[in-house]
Amino acid sequence: MNAVTLSGLKIRKALIQNIEDNAKDRNFLKMLFNFAQSMGFSAIIEGIETKAQIDFLKIFTEGKCPTYYISKPLALEAMQKLMLGFGTTK
Repeated sequence: MNAVTLSGLKIRKALIQNIEDNAKDRNFLKMLFNFAQSMGFSAIIEGIETKAQIDFLKIFTEGKCPTYYISKPLALEAMQKLMLGFGTTK
């Protein structure tokens, strides 16, 4: 590992799609997160789309995981409008 400098681990969407139903996938992801942590790497996960995925992954990402569950990427003005709407009641 001395010849290559790494700082993070990117986990593709395909690796998280079945974690709700597949124990092998969950165990594989746990192993990847443990490896990343032991190396001091951060982990970035693509394609989080369900609450169950968020609940599983937030354990390993300290709650820091980009997700389409809340919103797809937005322009600044749309993001500001979305953020202003949080916490309001109708």
